[in-house]
Amino acid sequence: MSIANKGFAPLLNTYSPWGIFGGEDGIPGGVEAFHPDDDDVQVLPSKFPCRKTKTGDTLCTISPCGGGYGNPLERDPVSVLEDVLNEFLTVESARRDYSVVIDPITLEIDQAETSSLRLEGRELKKRVKRSIGYGNIVEPKTEGWTSD
Repeated sequence: MSIANKGFAPLLNTYSPWGIFGGEDGIPGGVEAFHPDDDDVQVLPSKFPCRKTKTGDTLCTISPCGGGYGNPLERDPVSVLEDVLNEFLTVESARRDYSVVIDPITLEIDQAETSSLRLEGRELKKRVKRSIGYGNIVEPKTEGWTSD
């Protein structure tokens, strides 16, 4: 970007989109600003009328991700493996998000470890009551930037 004043007014940066039928909540959108000569990433509010930029500045907009449909622990492990093979998921996200353990070398499902991890996850879900409301509120940091 060249030296200029920029404004931005996206929506959906405060609340996570809800999941349905046991699906996990999605992630809210966001706006970040950074410069290649500076390691600091500034998280901006969802709406700002004017922000000074310099040559080399980057504004990164993060699109919100919709909530999930159905309990991820009930998804067929073979379908999760297919998503890994098609590079929609990583081996790590298959484990974290679906409790499906896939060997990173052979790309085969570890059935025993998957069953154990899923049982653990189901027990945890029984103990944790999900809040009903507007999802996770994300407060943007505004220090370090000015609107003049």
